[in-house]
Amino acid sequence: MTTKRFFAPLAITLAVAGMAYGAGAQAQTVRMVPYADLKILDPMFTTSYVTRNFAYMVYDTLFAMNAKGEPQPQMVDTWTTSDDKKTWTFKLRPDLKFSDGTPVKAADAVASLKRWQARDNIGHAMTRAGGQWSVVSDDTFKLSLEQPFGLVLDGLAKVSSYPAFIMPERLATQPTGKPLTEVVGSGPYLFKREEWVPGNKVVFERNPAYVARTEAPNGLAGSKQPQNARVEWVILPDSNSAVAAMKSNEIDMIEQVPPDFVTMLSNDKNLITGQLNSQQVYVVFNHAFPPFNNEKLRQAVAHAVDQNNTTAAMGYPDSIRVKYCDTFFICGSPNATSAGS
Repeated sequence: MTTKRFFAPLAITLAVAGMAYGAGAQAQTVRMVPYADLKILDPMFTTSYVTRNFAYMVYDTLFAMNAKGEPQPQMVDTWTTSDDKKTWTFKLRPDLKFSDGTPVKAADAVASLKRWQARDNIGHAMTRAGGQWSVVSDDTFKLSLEQPFGLVLDGLAKVSSYPAFIMPERLATQPTGKPLTEVVGSGPYLFKREEWVPGNKVVFERNPAYVARTEAPNGLAGSKQPQNARVEWVILPDSNSAVAAMKSNEIDMIEQVPPDFVTMLSNDKNLITGQLNSQQVYVVFNHAFPPFNNEKLRQAVAHAVDQNNTTAAMGYPDSIRVKYCDTFFICGSPNATSAGS
């Protein structure tokens, strides 16, 4: 029996490095259909999640979020904070290397963080707090603040765009007006540019120089030691084609399963089905202008919307859809709370 995987309703398949596929998986090529085609390689140029997911394959971050949403050290070995919370000092783990063979140094981290700080919302807030990055030694760097800033580790570990990926200084200092096209990271996989066919496939191979953490995988934290020698993203925009390819053993995973296929695929005994983090969609009013500058009108619309009917109309089966959620963060997530709703 051939076992395949798909995820519903929407998943970010970042952790191919940490997934097991049974005996012989170390030499296996995993073929996955991503939710969209990869067009931009620079994770600091776009908020596109397919670019973000690509970056998690080839880059690494200083900190990463565990399954509870708690920042954990990744490329960082140790760090200290001054008593007044205005100086943070970080030391890199030893023996980290980029895919071009050069060692990862503090100057690379500082340049990458400055680039991130100029693009990301938490980075902007850090700048308003007077945040300045500087090199202390080859393996040590620091953040100096004019006032305490409570989101330092959360910013460095954030998952949503833009994550603070680390790249060589020579790339991180390039002008931000156009996307980088060279990909040099220290993550678990190497990008095989010569095999990249836009609109067709993206290819990764295991990075032999990757230095994994010793801790067990936990969310995006811990070891990301590749379990598969090769990963191929197969671009199949048509859902029928993707499902047919899975059933004919041409692919191993589908990242985003359309609602119409969830029940059928869930009932297929040859498939392993799983649901990762739920989606949550917001309707946001422009409250700066009439008519929604009127709080009572916004409240009236909120009361008029039936979440259960809305999610049912999207087509997902009752077994996986959320019928009502009154929390700003995703219901069932570690940060979910109904306080003040």
